Amino acid sequence: MGVVVGIDVGGSGLRSQVVVDGVPGPVRSGAGLRIGPAGIDVVALVDSVVPLVPTGPDVLVWSMRGLLALADPNQVMALVRERVGAHDVWVCGDALAAMVGAVGSVRPGAVVAAGTGAVAFATDFDRVWRRVDGWGHILGDRGSSVWVGLQALEAALMTLDGVTAGGEALLAAATELLGPPETWPRLAMTRQDAVAVIAGVAPLVTALAPTDEVAARICAQAGRELAHSLAAAAAGIDGVGLSRTGGLLSAAPVQEAFDAEAATLGLDVQPPVGTGLDGAVLLAEHLAAGQELTGHAAYLQRG
Repeated sequence: MGVVVGIDVGGSGLRSQVVVDGVPGPVRSGAGLRIGPAGIDVVALVDSVVPLVPTGPDVLVWSMRGLLALADPNQVMALVRERVGAHDVWVCGDALAAMVGAVGSVRPGAVVAAGTGAVAFATDFDRVWRRVDGWGHILGDRGSSVWVGLQALEAALMTLDGVTAGGEALLAAATELLGPPETWPRLAMTRQDAVAVIAGVAPLVTALAPTDEVAARICAQAGRELAHSLAAAAAGIDGVGLSRTGGLLSAAPVQEAFDAEAATLGLDVQPPVGTGLDGAVLLAEHLAAGQELTGHAAYLQRG
C-alpha cells in the first residue's frame, strides 16, 4: 500500500496520521484554521503540516472545514504538492470525511455531525452528494451546541423580562458563566469568538436537563432537529449506512431524543466507528489500493 496520509483540519486544530504499508502511526496535531478577511490562511496551514508528515507520500487526503467557502481547493492541492511532495493529492470537505469515518468504510452513507455547528451529509459516491444544514448559527446549525446555547439564552432573557416563566435556572447558570445579562448582546454580536462562547453554554443546558423542564425541552428539540436533518440527507439512497457523531450527541438528553425521533422516522442509526481523521485515512487507503473514486466539485477533488 505504500505511504498514505490523512489530514483533518478544523477550527480548533488539525490532526494527521501516516499509514505505512497498512500500519498506522501516531495521531499528530497542529494549529487549526486562521481566518482573515481573505478567508483561510492556506499557506500558514500547509506550513504547519509539513513537520507532521513524511516527504513524498503516495496518497494524501486533506479534509478541511470551509473548503469552498473560505479557501481555494486548487491552492491547497498545489501547496501540498509543493511543500509535502505528495504524489496523489485529494481534498475533501470535512462532512465527507466525517461520514466515511463514522460508517467505517468508503461506501454509501449518511451522517449527522453535531458539535459547535451541525451538518448532515450523505453520498453514494456517484449521483448523490447531499448536504443538509451547516448554514451557520445565524441561519441554521439546528440542534448544534451553538443552537442549544442560543435557545437557552433566549429562554433566560424571556424569564428575566417577565415574558415567560421557567428559565430561572438557565438564567442563573448563564449569568455565572457569562456575566450579567446586560453584557450578553455585545458578547453575541461583537466578539470574534462569539460562536464558541455561546456554544459553551450548551453543557450547562444538558447538565440541567434532568431536573429543569426548559433545559430538557431544548435538549429534546435539538435531538429531534438532528434526526430530521439526517433523514433529509439520507433520503433516496439505497443501502445507506447511517451514523451520527459530534460532542453534543454524546450528551444523554440530546442523544435519547435523537434516538427516539430517528426510530420514529424509520432510521437505523449506528454509533460512529471513527472520526473525521479516520475518514480521511480510509479515503487515502482506498485510493492507494487502486480503487477509484468519483469526485465532486463541492465535496471531493483531485489535484
